[in-house]
Amino acid sequence: SSIFARPTTLAPTNCPPTGCFSLSSLQHSRWVDKRSVAGQLVSNFAHGAYNELQAGYTGLTSGFHPTVRQPLILVTVPGTSGAPVVLQSGTHEIATGQRNETWTAELTDNLSVSAGAHRVTVGFSAQLFELDAFQLRGAYGIWEFGSLDSLQSGTASRYRITRDTGSVTSAHGAYHAVYVGDEWDASSRLSLTFGIRADHSTLSAQPPYVGAVDSIFGLRTDAVPSGSVAWSPRLGFNYRLTSSDSPPVQLRGGAGLFTGRPPLFWLFGGFAAY
Repeated sequence: SSIFARPTTLAPTNCPPTGCFSLSSLQHSRWVDKRSVAGQLVSNFAHGAYNELQAGYTGLTSGFHPTVRQPLILVTVPGTSGAPVVLQSGTHEIATGQRNETWTAELTDNLSVSAGAHRVTVGFSAQLFELDAFQLRGAYGIWEFGSLDSLQSGTASRYRITRDTGSVTSAHGAYHAVYVGDEWDASSRLSLTFGIRADHSTLSAQPPYVGAVDSIFGLRTDAVPSGSVAWSPRLGFNYRLTSSDSPPVQLRGGAGLFTGRPPLFWLFGGFAAY
C-alpha cells in the first residue's frame, strides 16, 4: 500500500542557527506494506459450553522513497535579514536508506462453560514479535558551497560522505496472558461479572548501560519493561431497573485494573540511539 505516497519534507539537518531553506527535491514519500492472515475455530459442546481458538500473523514493512537520488547540496546565501541561511537541495541524508520491518504471530484460546447461574470463561493469549530497523545515512555524500557563485563555478568549501555500511537495530520478545472470568446471574435483574488477568512480557533487546546518565538522573539506560507480571482484577455489574414487561432501563458499572502492552516502537528510538 502507499498510504503515505504524498511527498512530505523531513526536518532539515546541517542547519546553522540562522536557519535553512529546503527546496522541493528534499521531499520524500513513505511507503508501507502490510500483510496479515487470521483464522478462527469455534467448537460447541454439550450443556452450552464452547471453545474459541484464534490464530493470526501480521507483517509490516515501511521505508522512504526520496524524490531524487543525488548528493545533498548545501549553499550559504544571505537571508532577508542579512544573516546567512543555507539552501538545501538533493536527497535528505536520512532518506538515502531506511527500512523498518515488524512481524507478530498470536494465538488465543477461550473456553466457556455454563454451571447453573454462572458462565465461567478461562483462556490464554500468546504473542511473539520482532522489530528490525535498518538505517543508512548520508550514502550519497554532502557538498557545501560558500555562495551561489561558488556553486556555479563548482568550487566546494567542503565535501563529506558517511562511512556507514548500515546500522540495524533489532528486538524480539513475547507477550503471554492468562485469565479467568465469571458471569453470574444473581437474580432476574442483577448480573455480576468477576475476573482476573495476568500479563507477562519479555523483551530480548537491551540498550547498554551508561553510567553518566545514571549518576546525573538516577535512571538506568539498560532497564526495559521485561519479565514482570501485571495483575488485573476486575468487577462489573448490570442491574435492570424496570420489569421484564417494560422497556429496558439498565444501570451498569464496574471497576478494575487494566494493563496495556508497552509501546515498543516508542522504545525503539532508545535502542537505536546507542
